[in-house]
Amino acid sequence: MDKQLIICIDREYGSGGLEIAEKLSKAYGIPLYHNNIIDEVFKENGNVDEWREEDEKPSTFAFTRAFSGSVKSSANILAKKQFKFIKKLAEQGQSFVVVGRCSDYILRNHPAQVSLFVSADMEFRIERAQKVYGLSKNEARPAIGKKDKFRARYHNSFCDTPWGNARGVDLCIKSSDIGIDETVKLILNFIKVARGIEAVNY
Repeated sequence: MDKQLIICIDREYGSGGLEIAEKLSKAYGIPLYHNNIIDEVFKENGNVDEWREEDEKPSTFAFTRAFSGSVKSSANILAKKQFKFIKKLAEQGQSFVVVGRCSDYILRNHPAQVSLFVSADMEFRIERAQKVYGLSKNEARPAIGKKDKFRARYHNSFCDTPWGNARGVDLCIKSSDIGIDETVKLILNFIKVARGIEAVNY
């Protein structure tokens, strides 16, 4: 791929955001960073397992304090390391897909970035939570509420734009309206028109 492309995806729990990210990664032949970003950040030093429970954990401090260098909590340390890693990849001219981790905000001024937010109807999300995560119907609804609240707190604690705000991203998509595969096609077409980049494996 001649042009640099960075796809930043945030998502409601159960909307299929991760599956969409995986399909986009394959379509463009570029790496996907999600939970594996911790392995990359601590590849050369540090016990990776010790940091996993801090992944995408909300800061207890306001945005300005979280980036002031004075915050020492494990969650903030991990977040800042991940943000630095994402910025470094972008500055090196690499193309990639990244899920969550405030990437849409961190790279908001980068010309190669395409930011997406994936949402879905509650029934669609409940069905996916049952199918993908093995939850019962009674477990799914509270799990969705908890996860969404957690993701919103994480994003809002490090960014000055609200989680899920359409003004903060290039494209908001409701995956339940057209399904996962059609959502992927829509995104591919959007990127083709908006950035002039075509998928190589789709």
